[in-house]
Amino acid sequence: NSRGKENNKLQIKVALIISTDFLSWIPFIVVCFLHFGELIDATPWYPFFSTILIPINSVINPIIYNDVILERISRLFDVVKGIGTRLVGLLSRRQEFISVDHEGNPEDDIQEHQM
Repeated sequence: NSRGKENNKLQIKVALIISTDFLSWIPFIVVCFLHFGELIDATPWYPFFSTILIPINSVINPIIYNDVILERISRLFDVVKGIGTRLVGLLSRRQEFISVDHEGNPEDDIQEHQM
């Protein structure tokens, strides 16, 4: 179980690193390609990327590598996963209730309500 938790923690860490790198660099790359293809003039965008977006990624990466913060993020994912599991259970029970309550033809139900 300890090995499974460590594996889960590593998976979350890698997913976070990939996600933050993707969210930081892809907009920059897209703007560069659009500028290179002369579809837009990206000159005004470069200060934004160089002073705000890319440095934010540089600040986020060490935070992700910090095990204390990663543990809190992992707990948050566990809570979200638990809520999702409960919601799926509630929805499936609701669907079972609806199926049992309305075993007849749906058109019969509509005709009964119209009379």
